[in-house]
Amino acid sequence: MTADHGAVLEPMTPVQVVGIGLDGLEGLSAMALNRLRQADVIVGSDRQLEMCAAMAAEFWPLGNGQRAIARIQERLSQSDPGSMVVLASGDPLFFGLGRLLLEALPADQISFHPHLSSVQLAFSRLKLPWQEAKLVSIHGRDPDQLLRVLRQNPPLVAVLTDPHHSPGAIAQILIDLDLPQPYTLWVCEALGSEAEKVHRLSPAEARDRRFDPLSVVVLQRQKEDVLPAHVPLLGLPDSAFLSFSDRPGLI
Repeated sequence: MTADHGAVLEPMTPVQVVGIGLDGLEGLSAMALNRLRQADVIVGSDRQLEMCAAMAAEFWPLGNGQRAIARIQERLSQSDPGSMVVLASGDPLFFGLGRLLLEALPADQISFHPHLSSVQLAFSRLKLPWQEAKLVSIHGRDPDQLLRVLRQNPPLVAVLTDPHHSPGAIAQILIDLDLPQPYTLWVCEALGSEAEKVHRLSPAEARDRRFDPLSVVVLQRQKEDVLPAHVPLLGLPDSAFLSFSDRPGLI
């Protein structure tokens, strides 16, 4: 559908996937909030459904996702499925529920309304450009991918954690790897909520500490000395100057 001024409007599909943060309904856009208010069914985690307690819709618990998706499929097969809103953390298409929904449901039946992801919030709090950062999720996943990334020793790595693969477990991995260029850990807890905290720690400091289960870890590689003692003061090579990897001519 196209408005008179030429802007393309988001179609009103039966399934609306709304990203939501720890700031709850207050952090939603006007369009996303309107979709929630119009919904016949709202699907989400227990915590997310509590945020919507005042809504008039029918609530379906998300659980592990499979049963909820089966119920959505069944409702879509009806002649008038009504409006269903699925709540997802942050950006549903960034290590989120969006991929599972697209695998199970027709894409033309789904619309997405992303919220800021926890990784975006983390780099914003740290005031770090992150276009070259490596992004890894060990939330419910094996940490092998993180090990492979760390062995490359990139400057920045953002890691999505879970209670088992905690910031302390990541710190232990770093200690065991004993990399030539060590990392500083930034542990960002409960981003977007009133309980938000950001910690700057060494692996040894982080290893035995307990953190909020909703944490993002940013690993920042410590810088080498730009001018070691053996480098002469005259006739320096180009590699001795700080630059940007994507703009090598800019000092």
